[in-house]
Amino acid sequence: MLNNEFVLENFTISKLTKEQRLLLNPEIDNVNKHLFFLPTGEIKHLTEEGEKTIEVCDLNRSSLIYERKKIVDDLIRNLIETLLGDNYISLAKELKNYFTKNFGYSNELEYSRFRFFICEFFNYFITDKIEELGLKEIAKIIEEEYIEYKKQQSRQ
Repeated sequence: MLNNEFVLENFTISKLTKEQRLLLNPEIDNVNKHLFFLPTGEIKHLTEEGEKTIEVCDLNRSSLIYERKKIVDDLIRNLIETLLGDNYISLAKELKNYFTKNFGYSNELEYSRFRFFICEFFNYFITDKIEELGLKEIAKIIEEEYIEYKKQQSRQ
């Protein structure tokens, strides 16, 4: 049995940093380099680290896939309802508020990394899906307002 002195004497940061880890830490790793989220709620790996993280953490279990898919579906439904329910004068303000509340990385939102990913690939997740529903004009308005929203965010 090892005593505490031996463990502490042999533990050094340099030894720890030489170790090659395969699991991602979303707090320090750029997850987008390793994982790709799909509108279906599934996650695909881009690297070996991404593959191992998905496997070990079981990130494609049915309950997580369902919740991520539900987020995409709810976002699309709510955007369509916002457009159909409001007059066009207040539309830009309503969409900006909606984007601020529902997109981006925030510890206050569930599945915040997934929501951040949706932001980065907005057309793939949102406008393309709205177009598939036959609502091309609505998709165009949402896309234009989202582009304006992102420009405003980058200026801040």
